[in-house]
Amino acid sequence: MAMITRPAEFELIAKYFAPLAGEGAFGLQDDAAILSVPEGKKLVITQDALTANVHFFADDPPKLIAQKALRVNISDLVAKGALPFAYSMAIGLGDGWDEAWIAEFAKGLGEDQARFNMHLTGGDTYASHGGTTISITAFGLLDEENYTSRLGASIGDTIFVTGTIGDAALGLKQKLDQFDKRILGMGEKTHLQQRYLLPNPSLLMAPIIAEFASASMDISDGLVGDLEKLCKASNVGARIEVSKIPISSPARKLIQIIPEQLETVLTGGDDYELLFSVPEKQIIEFKAAIHLLPVSIEKIGVVKDAKDGIGLYDDDGSQLSFESSSYNHF
Repeated sequence: MAMITRPAEFELIAKYFAPLAGEGAFGLQDDAAILSVPEGKKLVITQDALTANVHFFADDPPKLIAQKALRVNISDLVAKGALPFAYSMAIGLGDGWDEAWIAEFAKGLGEDQARFNMHLTGGDTYASHGGTTISITAFGLLDEENYTSRLGASIGDTIFVTGTIGDAALGLKQKLDQFDKRILGMGEKTHLQQRYLLPNPSLLMAPIIAEFASASMDISDGLVGDLEKLCKASNVGARIEVSKIPISSPARKLIQIIPEQLETVLTGGDDYELLFSVPEKQIIEFKAAIHLLPVSIEKIGVVKDAKDGIGLYDDDGSQLSFESSSYNHF
């Protein structure tokens, strides 16, 4: 049996995480960090944790695990109209890790730090015998007056989403062999698998959300469930046209063959796309602003009065219902 090579805790920090530290982090040699917020900006803070066998599999590539952990937090920042600035990380390492695993994990963080223009401020490392857990607190910057919450949607606002919905949830089902592998071709399988492994938040959307959105959030637990959260926070209802929801070709192919997979697409989660509303009076300017953006943005419905509830409708006007509206940890 090959011996597992593992650096000691402080050697691990010094070798793999200290090089990721930025200004004010003291090379990760202190107990805290100091962040200087530029004049006229406010700090937006979000936190998400990923756990082995809940949010990722222990045998997923460590580089992609690191990047997913960072990107699900970046997705939250963008949904608030903020740009990434810095992050702290607590990582509990499961029993199977070795130095090669941590080196790839740190490489993934480093690449995404450069891609998203942020740096590590500190955190914690510890043994996690129940499996690897990564908890990231991300800090973003935005102009003082431009924070976009879930609470601002109003009757008549138009509802939009970015990207395509449901690919990640189907990618997970594919990995778990929950449908016949012969249905999809190799390229289609790869597309779904990549969407499961790695979200792709677009920083180009942050200023759009900040300027035009009345309410916004990222889609992490499923489109239907997260729409319910946004509407509840804003005390409104919504009418969604299911045919307008953007769905990828592989997902559509699966739905055509296995119609019940539509529920997976709309409620499965892990999309990390944006769900937001735009007031009618800003629609013309909004469309002009997004015209040349390399981001897919689709209108899927309209904000209604709270007494109308939340409805998803087929082209024939029939209302859809699902056993569960979103992923639920408990």
